[in-house]
Amino acid sequence: MGQATLGAARRWTSLPAALPGILAIALAVAACGEGDVTPPPPPPPPGAATVTVTPSDFGVLSGGTVQLTAEVLDNNGNPVSGATVTWSSNAAAVASVDANGLVTAGNAGSAAITAATNDGISGTATAGVVTSAAFTADVQPIFTGNCAFDGCHGGSTPQQGMDLQFGVAFANIVDVPSMELPSMDRIEPNDPLMSYMIHKLRGTQLDVGGSGVQMPLGATPLDISLINIIRAWTRAGAPNN
Repeated sequence: MGQATLGAARRWTSLPAALPGILAIALAVAACGEGDVTPPPPPPPPGAATVTVTPSDFGVLSGGTVQLTAEVLDNNGNPVSGATVTWSSNAAAVASVDANGLVTAGNAGSAAITAATNDGISGTATAGVVTSAAFTADVQPIFTGNCAFDGCHGGSTPQQGMDLQFGVAFANIVDVPSMELPSMDRIEPNDPLMSYMIHKLRGTQLDVGGSGVQMPLGATPLDISLINIIRAWTRAGAPNN
């Protein structure tokens, strides 16, 4: 009885001394097992959510060109790295577009220019092509028929000091800072997007930091075909012709 108890005691006494070795072996085995685990791949980058074409609509004289750009953004509003778009026109005879977004105006009319990603997300701009955009023959009659009268931009006290009557209109708008937004000229030759008068006619003056209401004051807004004549004339350099 005494010998059996003594043997058991010796076995229990020697077990703690062996624990460090056992634990080391177990840890080594576990470590080897962890080394074989492949980490999960990173999530794919966010895909395209929107495509914005600039300018979104424009007027251009037949034979002229307009360079468009497309911005591709993800759901977080961040640019999609490496995104490419394919350009197309729904009316190439009116306005064709090349692989780089350069639009060439043809026949009079309207065309939708689309920029689409490989996964079908797209944005569109509208081209308005006109065949004539001379100041005297085409632009001044728009002013005369819609703005150049008493209480608006005519008479002895034209609104905002901008007299649009025949013979003086050109000198009052081309390269002349706007009173509502002095940082932007009323008409900036070659650049409709930086021409405050065009923003007033389209009702986008607030978007560029301007004020007031859409022109003509208190009247029906101009038809887009008339605005396109003024935009085409501006894009062509706003000549006094």
